[in-house]
Amino acid sequence: MRSETFDRADVLDRAGALFAEKGYEGTSVQDLVDRLGLSRSSLYNSFGDKHALYLQAIDRYRARGQKHTVSLLDGGPALASIEGYLRTVGAETVGCTTCLVTSAAMEQGLLNDGIEQRARESLTGMAELFAGLIRRAQGEGDVPVGKDPVRLGRALANTVCGLRVFASVRPSQEEVEDIVEAAIDSLR
Repeated sequence: MRSETFDRADVLDRAGALFAEKGYEGTSVQDLVDRLGLSRSSLYNSFGDKHALYLQAIDRYRARGQKHTVSLLDGGPALASIEGYLRTVGAETVGCTTCLVTSAAMEQGLLNDGIEQRARESLTGMAELFAGLIRRAQGEGDVPVGKDPVRLGRALANTVCGLRVFASVRPSQEEVEDIVEAAIDSLR
């Protein structure tokens, strides 16, 4: 068996970007061959069929996204970390495409258990991360103790997902800032 002569992670990243841009249904195998610079046989031998590549690209995207999220939320006062993260997501929303997990959930979630499960795990994980930070912020005296961390965590995770969907209609900076500020205000 021949060894792969390409960077697997890079190919998965580029495939994920194409799927986010065109959607699963809108991306043909020929589009993948053209974008990735692989022959059909290399594509199939290395990644399986289009759907298998899609799932692998989503898994890679989720792993990278989780590391990025944790790095942005890790350290410093909890409320400041949450605010900084929401502002970063807001800034990324203006002028970019929607995220791969969000677009996959919207296009394939109800049709495909694997996509639904991955999207649910991502959203639940983000909500739990926010809830933990809110509890910490309550302990630091920055979020009122009477606020429900689980409920707020879910709302913040939904805000992040909503911003990622909103990216597809190219919102203005002002629109995005309004959403981010409303989410931050919900913590006070």
